[in-house]
Amino acid sequence: MILVYSVDGADRITDITGPWDEFAAANGAPGLTAATQRGKSLPELVTGVEMQLLTTMLLRRARGGTPLRLPFRCDAPDERRFLEMHLQGQGNGGVQIESRLLRAESRLAVALLEDHVPRTDEVVYVCSWCKRARLPRQEWVEIEAAVEELRLFGPGPLPQVSHGICPACRASFFS
Repeated sequence: MILVYSVDGADRITDITGPWDEFAAANGAPGLTAATQRGKSLPELVTGVEMQLLTTMLLRRARGGTPLRLPFRCDAPDERRFLEMHLQGQGNGGVQIESRLLRAESRLAVALLEDHVPRTDEVVYVCSWCKRARLPRQEWVEIEAAVEELRLFGPGPLPQVSHGICPACRASFFS
């Protein structure tokens, strides 16, 4: 799967190609079609203030003339998805972004990643890039290990998920 989209100098999505609509529908968001996303601010579509700032910074870097290649994860509750993003500045101040699926691994569904489950006021922090979760002792581990350690596999409500960036990913992006 390869998705290609472009943003203008104000970070608004101007073009989307590839199986965007199919991907959105398969992931429970059939209303997020390519047509509905054109004209929207890419950073505003990203979850979490820290990730919005990172998105803006990456777009700025790509505009500076240096193409960027970044690994990232875009997991579904029942699948780990490993992707690579390529950002390339365009002569008109825009940026072309290509996201390519490198591999997918099936797993037992992780209810914590489901959108439509009851939630408590507690929060679990998940890295938006590598999908590791932060434990109370500040250690970042794979989401399945966090679910086990935090005992989040019962029938009761689950904590909310907030996205940010773990120290390892932060260091790789800001170095």
